[in-house]
Amino acid sequence: MALFGKGKSVTQKHSIIEVIRTDVEPYLMPNDILIWKFPVEDFNTNTQLIVGPSQEAIFIKGGQVLGRFVSGTYTLSTKNYPFIRALVGLATGGVSPFSCLVYFVNKVISMGIEWGTDTPISIVDPVYKVPVDVRSYGDLSLRVENGQMLMEKLVGVTQGYSQQEVTQYFSNLMATQVRGVISGTMMSHGLSPIGIDAYLADMSNYAMERISPIFEPYGMAVNHFTF
Repeated sequence: MALFGKGKSVTQKHSIIEVIRTDVEPYLMPNDILIWKFPVEDFNTNTQLIVGPSQEAIFIKGGQVLGRFVSGTYTLSTKNYPFIRALVGLATGGVSPFSCLVYFVNKVISMGIEWGTDTPISIVDPVYKVPVDVRSYGDLSLRVENGQMLMEKLVGVTQGYSQQEVTQYFSNLMATQVRGVISGTMMSHGLSPIGIDAYLADMSNYAMERISPIFEPYGMAVNHFTF
């Protein structure tokens, strides 16, 4: 898997930072990312967290989700957040360093994500009774509805996932559903592939119904799907 922000990854050694945010260099979250790991892991109890509109921030330590933050500005003090107290080992007060992973989730609807079948789909032409190879492609839009589910089931401890990488991950499952939609439409209407264009809208709606359940267990919703 490629690292995000290719050519812009932060490689220098970081000191403890005082503000966690994704809208300034060098900590700029790419627009095509659904979920992104903040490149610094060292903070202190005066660190400020800024979560932008349609974002969610998830704090992780030892593979466990410690805290989730919706849009807003927060001061990561031991008084306000018990999980910070556990990280620094303080009862109350004081300014102490701590380390953990911070992931930002982009919850804006991601439009125009391209999909396509990697290999031709073999279908028997119902008119001429011969096998034909069909390729299909289109676009879809996704929205992350539960960032924690996506983290636990798909992202793990990687840098995160881009829109296109997510669709590549599900490509085989989507191809199976797409094949069923194409062959079902051809058989039910007695069509050759050359005559299927008139049914693309209906096929898109049917495919969306069949593909949506693939993404739901990962905390994502399909907002549209088109051939």
